[in-house]
Amino acid sequence: MAGKKITIKDIAESCGVGLGTASRAINGKPGVREEIRRKIQRYCEEIGWRSNNLEGRLFIREPKRTAVFISSPDLLNHESDNTVPSLIMDGLRKNGFDTMFLLGTCSKLLQRMTAIEPYCVIQLGMPDFLAPHIRELLNAGIRVVSIGEASRYEGPILHPDHYRAAVDAATLFRKNGHSRTAFFGGLGILKKLNSIDEVHILRIKRILQGIQSVYPQFDPETDVVSDCFNDPEPLRKVLKKRIHTAWICAEERMCRILLRVAADLGLRIPEDLSVILFSARLPFYAFTPDVTRFEMNAQARAEKALELLLAEVPEVENREYSFDFLFHDGGSVADLRASRSRKRNGNPLDPR
Repeated sequence: MAGKKITIKDIAESCGVGLGTASRAINGKPGVREEIRRKIQRYCEEIGWRSNNLEGRLFIREPKRTAVFISSPDLLNHESDNTVPSLIMDGLRKNGFDTMFLLGTCSKLLQRMTAIEPYCVIQLGMPDFLAPHIRELLNAGIRVVSIGEASRYEGPILHPDHYRAAVDAATLFRKNGHSRTAFFGGLGILKKLNSIDEVHILRIKRILQGIQSVYPQFDPETDVVSDCFNDPEPLRKVLKKRIHTAWICAEERMCRILLRVAADLGLRIPEDLSVILFSARLPFYAFTPDVTRFEMNAQARAEKALELLLAEVPEVENREYSFDFLFHDGGSVADLRASRSRKRNGNPLDPR
């Protein structure tokens, strides 16, 4: 259906049901077997479809047995850890709850939840400006768990510990003899940094702070490279200087750019450049060659979210829950100490 606007009729045909059944299932109306309703809702979630009828989408048959997931569309991309909401959704369904996934303007959707009063709301992504809306829901007795990072938040918020992971990654480089580490990631509209304080993306700021805690000489002006919205030229200019032997990539997309530009310049991984990637869970075939990475622990966050959502007493206090990354050794970190030792002993290095 590429290039074609998907209609309820298309969804009905794909799910093998009538148009009326599809319409009732999508709009939360009675007269649909539960297994059929869930099949249609899951299909809509998989293709990212949303009804234009907002009022219909927010008709909830049993609010007290319904969990609502809210997200802005831009958060649901291949670089986000979408495993977490899927695991939470499965856990809630196993406990007898219906689930609804809403994409749109989060502030408006959260305001609607106050009137509907579902059992709980799971907010995916947590911009600071949403905090007052979350507090309104908590004060109304609605359970809320936020999945994301924010400097201002209300209620419980769950996120990966990017600072700790950055410390671990930088420490791994230092232990292997790397004296100069660089960072490659998206800095928003910033093309160059003068200081870490200029960074407004919280997870990026925490990564840079973690690196600097291990490498006090880490300089944002010379050791941080922005992807400049997929423009590889700034990275190419820095790689040509060959002053960094180790690189930390903020996301899968940045890592792919780094590997491509390095290959164009004839730089080998890990002989010339050591690389560590921060990522969501990746399939084993995602990289050739494999890359050492710190993966977000989706299972741990989902289990904690379910614990909070199903607890007898709801969590209403502001509390930040951070989770360690899972480590995957992809063999992309070279031991420079071993290379120096071989040189001192007169052993030839790999001539490739």
